[in-house]
Amino acid sequence: MQTSWMSCNVPKPKLVVCDQKVNEIILRAIGCMIKCQNFEEIYSLLLSLFITITNETNGVQRNTNIETSCQKHYTRLINTASTGIVELDQQLDTIIDCVNAEDNTCHEKHDYYKELEGINDINPFQSFAEKVFNENKRFIEERKMMKFLPLWSGMMVPFFGYGERVSSSVAVKSSFHKLKNVTLKHISLPTDVETFLENHIRSLKEAFSGVHICSLCTKPVHALPECSAHQSDDEEIQFPSILEKSSCSNDKCEKFQETYQPIYNITYNTTNGIISGLQEFINNQFKIELKMCNFMNKLEKSQCSSQRITMFDVSPLYSLIEILFWSGENMEQSSDAASHVKVKLVDIPTVVFHESTTYFLRGVLNYHKGKSQRRNAIGHYSAFCKREERN
Repeated sequence: MQTSWMSCNVPKPKLVVCDQKVNEIILRAIGCMIKCQNFEEIYSLLLSLFITITNETNGVQRNTNIETSCQKHYTRLINTASTGIVELDQQLDTIIDCVNAEDNTCHEKHDYYKELEGINDINPFQSFAEKVFNENKRFIEERKMMKFLPLWSGMMVPFFGYGERVSSSVAVKSSFHKLKNVTLKHISLPTDVETFLENHIRSLKEAFSGVHICSLCTKPVHALPECSAHQSDDEEIQFPSILEKSSCSNDKCEKFQETYQPIYNITYNTTNGIISGLQEFINNQFKIELKMCNFMNKLEKSQCSSQRITMFDVSPLYSLIEILFWSGENMEQSSDAASHVKVKLVDIPTVVFHESTTYFLRGVLNYHKGKSQRRNAIGHYSAFCKREERN
């Protein structure tokens, strides 16, 4: 590796990944925890989740044919993920005991109604706040909890007495994703309200100031193919970099009007792994083409015999060149089947010319196919950035 090259190699993906079904169950269980409105349901889900993830045995026992503890919690997670209802064993056992023991039913009802006395008049969060307010604030540790809010959680509903269950719409997921990856990216969690609001307001101000808006179409930053250009400081990047223009010399031809075809990159094919002929390829690639139009007139049922002129407008800023290596194979097949070009970085031409424009090599992007060697196999990229001499 030469000193003038800076490697930005992307590590290969891990071969062993989590099963998609297990991943879906875990995500759905976490989603149910966000919607829970009491700690008992959250505790039940967390317990089932931890036992299922750290299990050593599952299924049923061979001798007794009884489900193991892990299998019971796994079944509970599946039911919760599919129905959204958290089943609490303690509450179910209490209900069953009440049905079987009629004598205890009256006492339990009496105790239950006694606990509910005045619950409509007393807000649990209000009583908690009054306790903190009435006692010495310097010596009570619970005052620190006043700064924390259960953001994006159903726990807010029973405490504050208003609001709805957390929605699972796309808009909510998008907002949560922005909070997690933008607002709270550099903040250690949990955090207090002041820190959250300060960073959230700063993020909103940057959004309205136009920092994340395309300078050409004034839309939020999007993929380059959706916009014809993107300006950064004083430089303008044109996309696509090549525009093919074609027109017929006969003004009576139905296809006389000039047509445009965008070209995002040019492809250089080699059968010996040597790319020294790249400059000659560029010289021949953008020559003016003259050929017979041959457009069929449906009314006259005749072909146009005039010349059709094809020209190329090449961006003076940059050009993307794809290099494919064919080891004596048919070059008409898909480019996904081409082998890697085994060439040193120092052997790649650093300068190419087109008319009066000089292009300097700024980087090389190498694609590594998957081990299965199939066309739909997932691979990864390695990037090498060429530094200037003064850097």
